[in-house]
Amino acid sequence: MVAIQEIKSPTTKYLMIRVLHLNASTEGGASGAAQRLHSALSSSKQVVSKHLIFSGKKVNDTHTKVMYSSKVGRFFAFAFHALDKLDFLRYERDKTIRFQFSHAKVGIDITRHKWFKEADVIHLHWVHKGFLSFRSLEKIVTSGKHIVWTLHDMWAVTGGCYYTWDCKNYMDSCGSCPYLKGDENIDLSSLLFERKKEIFSKTQSTFITPSKWMLNQAKASNIFGDVKPSMDWIPNIIETDKYSTLSQPIKNYSSNFKLHEGSFTLMFSAAYLTNPAKGFKKFVELFERIQAQYTNVQALVLGDTKGELYHLTNVVFMGYVSDVDTIIEAYNRSDLYVITSVQDNLPGTVLESLSCGTPVAGFNIGGIPEMIDDNENGFIAEPDKLDDLADRIIKYIHSPEKHAEFAQNAREKILGTYHKDIVVEKHVNLYRSLMKNPE
Repeated sequence: MVAIQEIKSPTTKYLMIRVLHLNASTEGGASGAAQRLHSALSSSKQVVSKHLIFSGKKVNDTHTKVMYSSKVGRFFAFAFHALDKLDFLRYERDKTIRFQFSHAKVGIDITRHKWFKEADVIHLHWVHKGFLSFRSLEKIVTSGKHIVWTLHDMWAVTGGCYYTWDCKNYMDSCGSCPYLKGDENIDLSSLLFERKKEIFSKTQSTFITPSKWMLNQAKASNIFGDVKPSMDWIPNIIETDKYSTLSQPIKNYSSNFKLHEGSFTLMFSAAYLTNPAKGFKKFVELFERIQAQYTNVQALVLGDTKGELYHLTNVVFMGYVSDVDTIIEAYNRSDLYVITSVQDNLPGTVLESLSCGTPVAGFNIGGIPEMIDDNENGFIAEPDKLDDLADRIIKYIHSPEKHAEFAQNAREKILGTYHKDIVVEKHVNLYRSLMKNPE
């Protein structure tokens, strides 16, 4: 029987549910989304929330624990990930897909951890990089705990890939996987698909998708068989008090950014610019087309180039940036954020930019059009319509009367859909429905 802590006050009486969030790393969008949700739930005082992270840098929060945060510990965690990828070498089509597919061979047993034992609800986020294997995932699912899983990508509903691109095999049973060697109908992906199907059949997990697009992808999967689990759309949180328009206007361009005052600034950001899903090459094409028609434009680019050289003019490369204050300042220094991802769920950079009052231009991909209201707080275009997007951005540059309107609309969009109070309420209601103990 689950243990629920009863909280009493002179005016209210409700049940506190203990939730444990699980995530593999302190880096990446999924980790940020999980930590923001955990913090918001803790601040709401309606849930006893804890966040257990496999590896990374220490987090300054009493109820967030990074299991392997020391140099030795991170090396140990890296070794788990390396072993997992070494075993995958015999299956992969080529090295370009190595980090786009996980067969979850290596992992740890998290069910022995004290926080796991204390929790009523186990909330899974991104759990790869040597954190959870199929065996450890099965132990979690069959532990008797209530299981909630936020799908930050498609892995849970496929035979191993994070995104299917144009492949529809996951709607049946996977197999003939474009990520793997050969074209056998029964391959590693089909075997993993059946393994997941077996695991999910042992309990009723609840799935959350941050985007409506991902909700449709998950519902299309045959991995749950005839008995479909509970699925719901709940967007990620953005910290609107942190990601906002800076109180002091930034027009004294410091040497840290090396931008030219008076030039229209486009911003692009990705952890790794070489990640094909993030479409940086598309951004380069778009930027060059804009430059060909309007010379007073510059770009601010955040992300690790992985040694690749990009010979571009009027572009400031900041490299990988983890400092939140610097990132917020970058949004505020920019006039338009551009996201040219060719595969994505609900990218946090779009939420951050809109929250800072910086409009966004992007492709009609994944959950991106759910955040950008075309011609109101930014622009949406098809990936093969770069000329059209470039023309619309140039017209926007020459329409300064629209800049303030778009910026206001951007902020209002975030406050109306992604504010922490709205998202927390949805999660709390979900947890309570699982516990069958309404307020």
